Amino acid sequence: MLKKLLFDLFIKKNDSSGMQLFRYIFAGGIAAAVNIGTFAFCTEALSIYYLVGNIFGFAMGLVSNYILCKLFVFTDAISIPKAGEFILHGIVSIISLGIDTSVLWSCTSFLGLYPLASKLVATGAGFLWNFSGRKIIYVKLKQSDTEQ
Repeated sequence: MLKKLLFDLFIKKNDSSGMQLFRYIFAGGIAAAVNIGTFAFCTEALSIYYLVGNIFGFAMGLVSNYILCKLFVFTDAISIPKAGEFILHGIVSIISLGIDTSVLWSCTSFLGLYPLASKLVATGAGFLWNFSGRKIIYVKLKQSDTEQ
């Protein structure tokens, strides 16, 4: 029973938006943990300035999110090379980095939050954009594949 449930939730092909959102929450949660963990390590253990640490954390989260999304969320093959697909994923993420960094800086500078607390708020702020942006690109690429 549990094995079937886990299979249906994470392995079985299902391109419904609801299932993709569920899987994205899972993949995004892991990527967020990598992002925040790297940020905390950079800022706390290595004493790197928090906005620079944010870039390192974000880069690590980007790579882990891309891999997890390919494995679990947007699993259909599309007709562009993996490098192009990663670049599109990266463009969505660059916009997200702007959102993330702006919220991080605002919460730290104006609200006086500790940078790690600000990072938690910033990560949450970028979540909806990330899913929506990736979903839009995925749908557009799938449409262009079916039109050819």
